[in-house]
Amino acid sequence: MMNSINLAHYSLTKSSRIRSGAFRVALFFVSLLISQSAFAQLTFDKTFASDIIGPGSVSTLTFDITNPTATAADDIAFIDSFPSGLTIASPGNASNDCGPAAILYATDRATSVSLNAGRLAPGASCRVFVDVVSSAAPTVGLPVTHMNVSGDLTSTLGNSGTASDDLIVDVTRAGFSMNFSPSTISAGQTSRLTFTIDNTANPSGLASLSFSNSLPSGMVIAPLANAVTDCGINVYPVTLTANSGSSSISMFANGFNPSFPALEDESSCTVGVNVTVASAGTYNNVSGDLLVGGLNSGKASATLNVPREAISKSFLDDPVAPGGSVVLEYTLTNLNRNSSATAVAFSDDLGAALAGLTYSSLLSNDCGGSVGGVGTANLIFSGGTIAPQSSCTIRANLNLPANAPKGTYTSSTSRVTATVDGSPFIGYIGTDRLVVSTAPIISMTLMPSTVTAGDTTTLEYTVTNTSSTSGASDITFSSTFPSFITTPSMTPAIGSCGVGSTFTFNPISGLDKANLSISGGYLGTAGSCTFSLAIVTSNDAPPGIYPVVAEAGTATVDRQSQSINTASVSIVVTPMPELSKDFTNDPVAPGGSVTLEYRFNYSADAAGPATNISFTDDLNAALAGLIANLPVSPDPPCGAGSSLTGSAGDTLLTLTGGTLAPGEDCVFSVTLDVPAAAPVATVTSTSSAPTATVGGLPVTGAAATSDLVVAGITFDSEFIGNPFLPGDQATLRFTLANISSTDDITNILFTDSLTSALSGLSAIAPLPSSPCGAGSAISGTTFLTFTGGTLAVGEQCTFDISVQIPVSAANGEFVNSTSALTAILGGASSVRANNSTSSLVINNEIISLTKEFSDSTVGAGGTTSLRFMLTNLDAVRAISGVSFSDDLDAALSGMTATGLPISACGGTVAANPDAGTIGFSGGALAAGEQCQFDVPVSVPGATPSDVYTNTTSSVAGMVGAASVTGQAATDILTIVPTPPTFSKVFTPDSVETDEVSVLRFIIDNLSSPSAATTIRFIDSMPAGLVVSPSPGLISTCLGGSITADAGSSVITVSDSSVGSTSICSVSVNVQSAIGGVFVNTTSDLTSSAGSSGSASATLTVDVDVDFDDDTVPNEIDNCPNDANTNQADLDKDGLGDACDNDSDNDQMPDDWEIENGLDPFNSFDQQGDPDGDGFSNLEEYRYGTDPNVADLDENNNGVPDSIDERRMRTIVPNILFPLLFEENII
Repeated sequence: MMNSINLAHYSLTKSSRIRSGAFRVALFFVSLLISQSAFAQLTFDKTFASDIIGPGSVSTLTFDITNPTATAADDIAFIDSFPSGLTIASPGNASNDCGPAAILYATDRATSVSLNAGRLAPGASCRVFVDVVSSAAPTVGLPVTHMNVSGDLTSTLGNSGTASDDLIVDVTRAGFSMNFSPSTISAGQTSRLTFTIDNTANPSGLASLSFSNSLPSGMVIAPLANAVTDCGINVYPVTLTANSGSSSISMFANGFNPSFPALEDESSCTVGVNVTVASAGTYNNVSGDLLVGGLNSGKASATLNVPREAISKSFLDDPVAPGGSVVLEYTLTNLNRNSSATAVAFSDDLGAALAGLTYSSLLSNDCGGSVGGVGTANLIFSGGTIAPQSSCTIRANLNLPANAPKGTYTSSTSRVTATVDGSPFIGYIGTDRLVVSTAPIISMTLMPSTVTAGDTTTLEYTVTNTSSTSGASDITFSSTFPSFITTPSMTPAIGSCGVGSTFTFNPISGLDKANLSISGGYLGTAGSCTFSLAIVTSNDAPPGIYPVVAEAGTATVDRQSQSINTASVSIVVTPMPELSKDFTNDPVAPGGSVTLEYRFNYSADAAGPATNISFTDDLNAALAGLIANLPVSPDPPCGAGSSLTGSAGDTLLTLTGGTLAPGEDCVFSVTLDVPAAAPVATVTSTSSAPTATVGGLPVTGAAATSDLVVAGITFDSEFIGNPFLPGDQATLRFTLANISSTDDITNILFTDSLTSALSGLSAIAPLPSSPCGAGSAISGTTFLTFTGGTLAVGEQCTFDISVQIPVSAANGEFVNSTSALTAILGGASSVRANNSTSSLVINNEIISLTKEFSDSTVGAGGTTSLRFMLTNLDAVRAISGVSFSDDLDAALSGMTATGLPISACGGTVAANPDAGTIGFSGGALAAGEQCQFDVPVSVPGATPSDVYTNTTSSVAGMVGAASVTGQAATDILTIVPTPPTFSKVFTPDSVETDEVSVLRFIIDNLSSPSAATTIRFIDSMPAGLVVSPSPGLISTCLGGSITADAGSSVITVSDSSVGSTSICSVSVNVQSAIGGVFVNTTSDLTSSAGSSGSASATLTVDVDVDFDDDTVPNEIDNCPNDANTNQADLDKDGLGDACDNDSDNDQMPDDWEIENGLDPFNSFDQQGDPDGDGFSNLEEYRYGTDPNVADLDENNNGVPDSIDERRMRTIVPNILFPLLFEENII
């Protein structure tokens, strides 16, 4: 023990010394690393865009990362775990620009955000953005402060530490939120966007409120905008701008505290407007900040989902009065890219939405098939056909019952069914809301509806009271007009819509368009009124189609305030052919020639051809002595019969007789001679206003203007090789030319501020020496100065400057503009050339990534494949290190890639980090190259039927040391229900006549995550097979009805269900009085999951069955399986000799007797003992001994010793057995 202790002490002492020395060495290196890294770190900051917000408002959290060193930083990573109550908003709108391989984890409603695998070049910076929201509930005087400190930022440059900022939630700022209702719609339908400003926790009113919202791309305000708000007060009316077709919304409510706040204390207000989208997608809407008394309260966000659907429906002209009619439109879409949809069918139970609503007539149908149910509450469509990725529509007229209650009724179709690519398809239901109202109806007409700029048209309104029992009072609504309508020439008289009705026209003011408001209207029972407004279009009204909408108003009917429907008409402004002119090759020297080009453009929206097009152009008015060299080219210049002629010495040009069809244009030119005495100057040449005849109406357009530059020198610049990548070197080329025919040019001077075009843009030394003649020079880095150039008559010079594009440059087009150029002409006159502009195009998005599911519609548990296509959009440079990822699991939980890894496009496609994510890395694309690869994809068996959007990350790569990117790719995968399997079985499957067999139908839904409802099938059994007198009907399926009447040959199952991952069955007793083989096949089983096909089984019913075909029926055959026509039975035991192995019935088998020399037909030999051992033949058979070999029985127990020994071995261990049977063991 002592030795052990001493040894341990020695080891510890020695170890301590070693560790002590190692620690000193490690400490030295750590100190060295710290001293080096202290000067080589990334900087890391974070800020909340709105650091004080109201409860429920959204703020954008921004992380700023900068690399101030001369070394690239890789593997940039951090995590920020939020304090309690702070989460990522929904939508979170997370993004970053920290390198092509950077991975940002920021899931909606999550409590943390993290970045991995970021990269920053030397001197570069990047940002991470994410929207956050707080669930905190502050109280007056006690705001909640979220102190948010991130984790450390790490990279290959070391640890940069944490970043922090505080977010304060204060009740005095008011909460700001938004929502879509419904949040999921079909393309083309309307959702109500509501903004809520919440001041309920604040004991003080708010002086003013304002915000704006630019809707996401593809979302616009609906034609029936119904924009309303209860914010603001009457003393200071609120300004709400939300025009139909626009993508912007703004609200400003002013007030004066404490007497007239824009929003009272402890209250809230809303702003509502209808929006719509034309195509499927996910629309994340983020507002601007809400300003409360000038202070920022944060912003609001919400998401509108528009899935791709197989069917949608829309009531086109509601609200509708009881007893009226409405048009219902169905839109059917085949989402499959490759195959037509056939046998398309659906039904619509109209009465389920509104009792008494009936289908009265078919208006149109371009879906094929048939539409049935006229005069009933059930519209039924079947037999339709839709081409791949196409849509069709059905329109039907419906009648409402006269006693229909007022209200909003939700009406839904059945699921649409079809056959696509040979497989059954089950789509979703189509839904819309029908509004029934007795409010007055507005209709509008324009006379005429087509005008030209400057014309007057009459807008007529008709308001009809739809109530047959009550008058309508307090009728109020308004109309807003296009911006080119400023004032009316005639307004309706007071009382034009009932006693007390008034009309106010508000002219255009600032950003507010002109509008007409109607108030105080009254109509008696079933009464109507008509009034008109004469409106004048401005002379500069642009051509187009402009809606005029009677916005939703109100009226009082039956002592209740009701909403009036909106109505609209369109003003069609017929275009005038637009004239332009251009001096195509100026500057021109005095005494030189220049080409003047004229162009007429005529809109394709025009209602008809433009004829008698004419104008004049006085050249002498622009420059004395400017003369045209006719004829014009081409001739005729603008349609057959047109001509361009000259007068006043060909200084006045006149076009007559021009003709243009809609969408057509004409271009013609003429050469002009510039007088030798023309001064060096820029002169403006203006034509007369062109005239024409359109639709029988005389129209007048705007005059055309162009500048003619008379100069001795031309000055141009351009960037050679656009587009460029950040960090590239570009070539800026200048070209100067002396176009004078008599004089040299000297003392040339111009400047160019490169940083005015792009911060950090600079010239690279060395700059060219004497670039434009002896004594010329250009100098500078970010500000260039050119001096001293000389150009002889007709001479030009061209020189290039290399410029460095900063690595931090963003994508875009940057316009570089020089100063004006000055010079001396002929040693005396000062000449000038306008500034030269050139565009520098920077674009690192040079990789195109697309993706497509080979089969975009599959069932749960099915397979498809994803095809990815990568394209290098740069025709000159190769791209390396191409990478992207595709998170399949994020689109559909459990969806996985199979068959990976593979090599493709110069790189590797792998499951990274698992089969739920496809990772592509190391790819290479030659200049202009395109390549593609396919990845098999498996859909999990428990996937609910839905439409799933799958989006990749952005794609990234490298061109040299420059990072290049491309947009993410998206495709949609539709999962359809998996129908249950359907089978049937007879038990037993072979019976005698009138014997019962149990017929069992099995509906197996074990593989589906969704219940199968409305299960239906019919089993019409073959003739002679019927339900037994005691049917014994048993069903483990859910609900529905089953018909199986005794004696019937038909079994019917209707509207039953089977749960998800479940199985059920229906059992019925059946029988037949006649023999035969009954092959029994059902109809197809249909359910909410589609068609499961038919089920089949066979029942054999035997009469006088004879299995062995010996003419003796089984029931009396003593050997039913062995032919024995004579039925011989020697031993009379009831078993025929043909199948009896003991012919003499002596309990010894015939074959044993024959084997041992006995007689199988003599029963007396069972008592014989041929070996004389005292055991009879029967005993020998039973003991399994040989009757011809004597056996011993030494213990006289009546059992042969061999049998005794065998028995003992089965019950006594082998080691003891010799002790029992052997002597002299010891």
